[in-house]
Amino acid sequence: SEMCIRDRLYDAHNKIVDAWKYKEIFGWNEAINWIQSNTPDSAIILSRSFNYHAWYLDRKIVGISEVFNQNMTLSDLKELIKKYRVNYLFIDARIYWLFPGLKDLYTNPPEPFKGKLIYQSTINNKKVLIYNVTDIAYSSDP
Repeated sequence: SEMCIRDRLYDAHNKIVDAWKYKEIFGWNEAINWIQSNTPDSAIILSRSFNYHAWYLDRKIVGISEVFNQNMTLSDLKELIKKYRVNYLFIDARIYWLFPGLKDLYTNPPEPFKGKLIYQSTINNKKVLIYNVTDIAYSSDP
């Protein structure tokens, strides 16, 4: 039946994704668990690794790609947060490596950035930071 085929495809894909070990490679395990336990199902999360995070987090994801946004600045990021009413920002080593204009969010959160750092972990020398950016999303400030 169609349901049986879909279930088998889902299981096969799940095994492939788990074999990639991205959660371990990028130190996402604890952050993923934290998001699943501490954010509502309706939360919107902005991430570079949007395809994987959509799979792992079961939340709405807004993605940024270095192909289209390599020169992204903090101002550009704030515009996206507002446009899509993003609640949380998932910052990891990939943001640091791929977006020079956003490195400070990984290394030293800039003071004018109004996001609140609410979670931080370091696993395998890979840092993950989660910011609550709801205030930015609904602010009338530029």
